[in-house]
Amino acid sequence: MNTEDRLPSSDELDMFRQELIRENGAVGPWAFSHTDEIERLRFYLETLEEFISKQETEEVKSLQPHAATWPEKRRDEFWAHHYPVHWDEIFRTNLRSSFLVSLISFTENQLTQAYRNVEVIARMPFESSAL
Repeated sequence: MNTEDRLPSSDELDMFRQELIRENGAVGPWAFSHTDEIERLRFYLETLEEFISKQETEEVKSLQPHAATWPEKRRDEFWAHHYPVHWDEIFRTNLRSSFLVSLISFTENQLTQAYRNVEVIARMPFESSAL
């Protein structure tokens, strides 16, 4: 039997339980705290939002000389057909969706870990449907 396939002994579980209690449940291979992980996700979102805004602004600036060639009364028509809506409709939408998926996945993993830790500390298995 592979050592990864075997169940931990009762002594190993008890040692792990004691460590969980001593460390307030913060036991694991995490390089960052929960707060750090949330901050990293926030930094990712804000950095990409800023990049998208800059690109949109640059594209609008590049279109302004073309818009200036249109008569003042018809300039709104130019922007209605040429405004770079893809920055909102594609990039921001997809960025925010991926951010939410990442945040939900992170939260789900943390809750699963906490659920497992409570089982170990309480020495009481929960129904899998409780998750």
